[in-house]
Amino acid sequence: MNYPNEKLYPVPELGGETGRALRACGLWLRLGFIGASATAVGLVQLFGGETTPLSPLALTLGGVVLAVVGWRRAYTAIRLADADAPATSAEAPAHAPARTPAVA
Repeated sequence: MNYPNEKLYPVPELGGETGRALRACGLWLRLGFIGASATAVGLVQLFGGETTPLSPLALTLGGVVLAVVGWRRAYTAIRLADADAPATSAEAPAHAPARTPAVA
């Protein structure tokens, strides 16, 4: 099946180590977001006063731990993928842009 915008939005091939690291990073970021959401729900329950304080405190603490672990692991996955990527040399442009003279 041919899509009309297939050539407008090319998708890079991410089958190697870089793709695996990006998928792992995405999963860890989702886990961190779930932890941050659990933290928010726990704080709302804690300050709402409808339940005993133990349950919201446990939810908040668990959410904070989950968020921190998820975000740190995502950062580590990206750093490892970046370290494994081949280094590219920064080349100078073919011609430097013309400098405009300063107006006095």
